[in-house]
Amino acid sequence: MIADHEFSHNARVYLLLRISGAKTVQDRVEHEILSSRIFDTLKAQFASAEDFHDTIVKKIVPVQGDLTIDLLGLSDKDLAMVREDVNVIINSAASVSFDDPLNEAIEVPRNRLPEPCCLAKKTSS
Repeated sequence: MIADHEFSHNARVYLLLRISGAKTVQDRVEHEILSSRIFDTLKAQFASAEDFHDTIVKKIVPVQGDLTIDLLGLSDKDLAMVREDVNVIINSAASVSFDDPLNEAIEVPRNRLPEPCCLAKKTSS
């Protein structure tokens, strides 16, 4: 699906992040996600860290939310921005607590799956 979609140079990826404590969504993106080794191969494809930042990182728009809350827990401002700009929604939510009983671990992704779909129905795209 994504391969068939033409992304412009101005395309953005909205990344829904749940926040706890004093961290910000930007802190999580920079220090927990993009610093992960999983991005090393992608980073190696760029001549410099600046090129990686300008090509990839600038396109990531972190938004604070929570899959377990109505309308993904988005603020009014973020909700309006997402509804205006989003063309594709990918739900990759999962529990990262591997001690939970299986029925509890699948409960949130399974029960909250319609949430992104309801948001998508209201997009202007």
